[in-house]
Amino acid sequence: MLNLLVAGTFDVPEGDAASLREFVVRLAEEIVAQGHALLNGCLNEFDRTLAEAADAALAAAGTRDRERRVRGYLLAGHRPVHRC
Repeated sequence: MLNLLVAGTFDVPEGDAASLREFVVRLAEEIVAQGHALLNGCLNEFDRTLAEAADAALAAAGTRDRERRVRGYLLAGHRPVHRC
């Protein structure tokens, strides 16, 4: 199992946001489908979309170690944007 860090933002022109969100969801699903662990931040909507998509894919597959496969990191003093 590889630990894959994916970081980014949805700072794109309005018309491109939906296609980027769809890409992020598919990326998260493929990362976990390949048996890897997703590492990401808990800072913005991009992080939330990615983590929630990965967690949902793991739940749908009946994966028991979901907490090991989706891990979020947070800077001290910040509130997490997701609980995956």
